[in-house]
Order: sequence, then structure tokens, then C-alpha cells
Amino acid sequence: MASELFDLVNSMFSKGNAFEKTTLHERGRHYFMVQRFMSIKYPAQAQLLNHTKIHPGNAVTYWAESVGKMFSRTPAWMFVKTKKEREKKAALEPVNLATIRYYCQKNQCSFRDVEDGIKLIGEPFILELQQLQNLIDKNP
Repeated sequence: MASELFDLVNSMFSKGNAFEKTTLHERGRHYFMVQRFMSIKYPAQAQLLNHTKIHPGNAVTYWAESVGKMFSRTPAWMFVKTKKEREKKAALEPVNLATIRYYCQKNQCSFRDVEDGIKLIGEPFILELQQLQNLIDKNP
């Protein structure tokens, strides 16, 4: 079943019957975010659904039946990808989290400062973190 938000949104626009397999409760759980997504393109309809006393799961079903027929795949104006998380993980991949915490503690800086250092300085900063990780691994 589509218990995650992005799975539910993608199933609304897919040809299969994945959306029909979701329960009314699962649809209702994601009502707020589906309303936010749909209000980007259809603000008047989203506002009307907010003011009527309709069950949240039925409102999501309405969006799936009405807008789902207009598009053969998830529209480009919907935000269904989280690119930032993947970039963060890729940037911090060469060094484990414990090393970054140790670096932050010893240099009295925040995790955000380390991320900024990786973005601004790049390879020399990553090499410094990798050398620190090697020292930590040799001397547990």
C-alpha cells in the first residue's frame, strides 16, 4: 500500500490500481500535503475543499479522480522528489557521522559549519576529515 506521501501522490497519476488499494485512512493522513500540492495549480478548488465538511480521504480521492485523469504521469509542478537529502548524503559520504561529530566538538563548530566547509572548500576539507577519521580508526 502507499503509506508514504510521495508513493500516494505517484499512485494518483499511475495507470495501475495502486491508488484503489489504499485505504480511506491512508489517504486522509496525507490530505494536508496533497491539498498543498494541488493548491499550486488549482487554488480555488483547494480552497473550496478546505471549507466544505468533506472527509479528508474523500477529498484526496476527488483529486485523484479529477486531476489524475488529466495527466498520464506526475506533473512537473508537483514537488515529489527530495533532492537536498541525496546531495547531503553524497557530500558527507566519504566520512562517517561520528567523525564529523568529533570534529565539531573539538573545533567548537556546528554540523552546518562542516556542511558549508565541504561546499566552499571542497576536496581539501574532505581530505582533512578523512585524515581525522583515519586517526580515529587507528586509535579507538
